Formats: sequence, C-alpha cells, structure tokens
Amino acid sequence: MTEIILASASPRRLALLKQIGVVPDGVEPADIDETVLPRETPARYVLRMARQKAEKVACAKGGDAFVLAADTAVACGSRVLPKAET
Repeated sequence: MTEIILASASPRRLALLKQIGVVPDGVEPADIDETVLPRETPARYVLRMARQKAEKVACAKGGDAFVLAADTAVACGSRVLPKAET
C-alpha cells in the first residue's frame, strides 16, 4: 500500500486528517523559504508554498509515497501579511 506522508508540522492539519479517518504514515515538515515574491497574489503564494513543501518532502522520501501538503496565509486585499513568530 502507498505510504501517506503529511508535509506539515501543524497539529491542526494532522487533527483534521484524523477527523476524516486518514492517519498518515509519517509527518515530515518541509523547511522552505517562505518569502512572498513581488506582486505575488495570496492565492498564488499559498499554491507555490504547498507545491514546494510537497516537492521537497517527496524528493527526500524517494519512492512511491503520497505526499500531502498545504499552506495558509492571512491577507489584506492582495497583500500577504507576515506570519506570526512562534
């Protein structure tokens, strides 16, 4: 069976998956540059971030794992606001 990997450190994303009966085989956060590009819309930004996270984890895993990645952002109009420091 294909391995499912969650490319996120978010406890909330893991909890959401478990609520729908999906328990990933692994949780592997991706360390990527999350800088917003000039004139990048919020929608394009989160799509690019999710794609980069998935690609980084998939390349590290190799093989046939299914990698699930997502990203969220807070925006004001067309401007992505900085993420809070945690």
